[in-house]
Amino acid sequence: MPVESVWLACASLTIGLVGLVVATRGRTGDLLAPFSTSLILLISIFGIRPLFMAADGAIWFYGADVSQGTPLASLVGLAGITALVGGHWVATVTTSRGRRQFPTEVELAPAPDPTILALRFRRGLVAAIAILGAWLAITLYMGGGTAILGQLFAGRSAANSQFLVGVPALVPALPVVAAVVAAVQRVTLERVRALSRSQRLCYWLVVGLAVVPPLALGNRRFLIPSIIAGLIGASTRRWSRKVSLSLIGTSAVVFFSLTVIPFIRSAGSRTDDAGFTSAFSDRVGSEGIWGSIEKFFVSYDTEMYSYIAYAGPQIGSTSVPWGLGRGTFGDLLIAPMPAAFGPPRSWSNTLLTGLFGGTCQEGICPVPSVFGTLFFDFGLVGVVVASYLLGSWSQRWTSRYERASGSRLVALVVVAAVAPVAARGNFPAQVSIALQVAVAALAVDWWVRQARPGRAGPLPVAHRRSWRGRSSVPRR
Repeated sequence: MPVESVWLACASLTIGLVGLVVATRGRTGDLLAPFSTSLILLISIFGIRPLFMAADGAIWFYGADVSQGTPLASLVGLAGITALVGGHWVATVTTSRGRRQFPTEVELAPAPDPTILALRFRRGLVAAIAILGAWLAITLYMGGGTAILGQLFAGRSAANSQFLVGVPALVPALPVVAAVVAAVQRVTLERVRALSRSQRLCYWLVVGLAVVPPLALGNRRFLIPSIIAGLIGASTRRWSRKVSLSLIGTSAVVFFSLTVIPFIRSAGSRTDDAGFTSAFSDRVGSEGIWGSIEKFFVSYDTEMYSYIAYAGPQIGSTSVPWGLGRGTFGDLLIAPMPAAFGPPRSWSNTLLTGLFGGTCQEGICPVPSVFGTLFFDFGLVGVVVASYLLGSWSQRWTSRYERASGSRLVALVVVAAVAPVAARGNFPAQVSIALQVAVAALAVDWWVRQARPGRAGPLPVAHRRSWRGRSSVPRR
């Protein structure tokens, strides 16, 4: 690998980590914000992966030597990360200088009745379980019976891929909807008073159930948003506090698990009689902790860097022309269209055909990341401008989240949950899925908010301190 690729990757890693520390300062809420979670994955792709590639000499991408394209890929990553961090920093400075202390939407609203909020919380958990039941019922119906569950829970395979082709994108995303609905109701309630121990237990049971379907398939596209939504809901009362050592340890365990799970859920990765636990321990035993982490950084999970290194030098040729917005905006319009309607071929599939001779369904199917999508459409200028705007907007997410309630709160939780996978994968496709998740979650949230205390009578109020620690609610 050319030495300039390594230096550019080191610059991306340094700027990304410095930007992450300055932006979050170790605060729990800022670490769960879209800027932080997206930046962590982009650092993994454009800052850490190239270093592992250089150390191991792993400069191949589906049989092709991409060493000559790595300087361009590193430059794209550095430009994008620098612009993203710069946009966030400029927005932080300008916002803090021009901030005026107006009452927030939450503070202007009438004081909510904890009894009603507790009832809505309970109703939200019931709705989340019903959504997961809908996922199960639809899966059984489309799969022709219970045998499909055994097939899906056996891990990734060609048969599963074929089955999922005919399933609407919202169906595998239903666990994300369930996690978002539960999280929003917990946030709304805990802004007034803390949950009781039994309520916290019920909440985590629902979030755990929401994680099971994507965990079974090893699909981080829906696993990561479900986990992030659950963590956002659970972090309301420690939102502005420094992250604790126990949470850091838990996060490290979760990250390590996420690096291993896709490998043990992939086709041919384990025998038919091996369970999840035994497959996990076998993987860690054979690769070791460091080996498992290294495999993650040079696997298809971060192959967006190699995809840009392979395709970048060919962009602008007859077979691989510039997208000029077709990959960013055109695919966003096409993505929600059902296959039965015969939508036009997506630009991402047009690029794959020009590069590999077939579409995603026909053969090789890498994804370019948000930086790759922007570069294939508009070049480095597009990467810098769009990344700067995304960084600027993401800085405002936290203040908007703290002020939001109702439907706006639902939308912001969806954005935070989906942001990292949108930054990592096929950006237009992930945005399309996020819009579908938002619509479904908004509809369920509207139903939940219709709850009124009837014959059930008042529910107990456990604690007094508000989520910001400034006001109190008397004990009942």
